[in-house]
Amino acid sequence: KKINNNFKIVHLVRSPEDFVTSFMNWKNQSWRKFILPYLIPFWNPVPLFHGVTFIRWLQMPKFEKFCWIWTFKNQLFDELK
Repeated sequence: KKINNNFKIVHLVRSPEDFVTSFMNWKNQSWRKFILPYLIPFWNPVPLFHGVTFIRWLQMPKFEKFCWIWTFKNQLFDELK
């Protein structure tokens, strides 16, 4: 197969506060949206694999956890460019 390398990826970045507020509202719309991120393996990065201790993760408020996830994902996307 011939692969066409003439493509671009557009990555829009929202502020972490706006994203997290929106995501928390979205996930609370139904039980499926609430439970799916917990049931699907690696839906989100596992902080224990990336330098966050289990105790620290338990102490973080939910808003801070989602901010951490936002930061992790966007830094990874930035590094992949």
